Amino acid sequence: MQLGIPEPFTPAEGVADDYRCFLLDWPKDQETYATAFTIEPGAREIVHHVIAFIIPPDELADFEALDAADPGPGYPCYGGPGGEASPRAQWLGAWVPGASSGALPEGTGIRVKPGSKIAMQMHYHPNGAPIADQSTILVRTAETVARPALLLPIAHPGWMVDAPPMTIPAGEADVTHSFTIDLGSVIQYLYKDEAIGVGKPLLAHMAGVHMHTRGARASLVVQSGGNPEACLIDVPRWDFNWQGIYEFAAPITIEPTDSVRLECHFDNSAGDAPLKWGEGTEDEMCLGMVYVSTDSP
Repeated sequence: MQLGIPEPFTPAEGVADDYRCFLLDWPKDQETYATAFTIEPGAREIVHHVIAFIIPPDELADFEALDAADPGPGYPCYGGPGGEASPRAQWLGAWVPGASSGALPEGTGIRVKPGSKIAMQMHYHPNGAPIADQSTILVRTAETVARPALLLPIAHPGWMVDAPPMTIPAGEADVTHSFTIDLGSVIQYLYKDEAIGVGKPLLAHMAGVHMHTRGARASLVVQSGGNPEACLIDVPRWDFNWQGIYEFAAPITIEPTDSVRLECHFDNSAGDAPLKWGEGTEDEMCLGMVYVSTDSP
């Protein structure tokens, strides 16, 4: 099925970055699982990234109020889909430059409740000319799957509110920021009623990392007892124009006692100003993504 921006939208002129969310109806009237996901950017030359968030029925009112308060298509949003529930927003999928997307690993899928909506967060980076965009999402669904799955974003929550700041000083050639957490804690934070992974083994099927133009290298590693156990992803030469989430040849088991360590290196040797976490292209990020499912059907 196809979901998308209902009418062409032209980002604001005279700004470096414009963030806009569009609420899209989820047409299924029963619980379903997304088993394939693709975003097709309408105006690829100005689309910095796209994230699709699942807004469950009991949280819709907050987001619908944001949409109603803005006279234009969609509403302004930053750091997530907006509203009080934004920090705990549930990911359906994402697109970044160079990413390839499509079918999720066989037998897995992301649950979407009936009555939900999809908040399609567009990050536009206008190039000076008024260009209209009408991006779309293509989703394949199934009534059941063998292994329910979740797409988990991994990042230090404090970086987003400068507590602590993710500072990258000017003139520094190798600045490192890292964060370690167990996936059960991530799931409990993001999902109020999801039993997947809490105190149980998980299967990791895919992983990715995301930085901006000063990124140099990044990795996600599973740790057991504080020691490296398995590499989920290692990008030794970061390229902003070639990024995405990668499927493993075989799933990796993550035990409840394991943790995941995200590590990002930045090169700001040519910069004349310090950088911090931000969604603008000239800001920086250190973000990991792990697609996990239950360990057994």
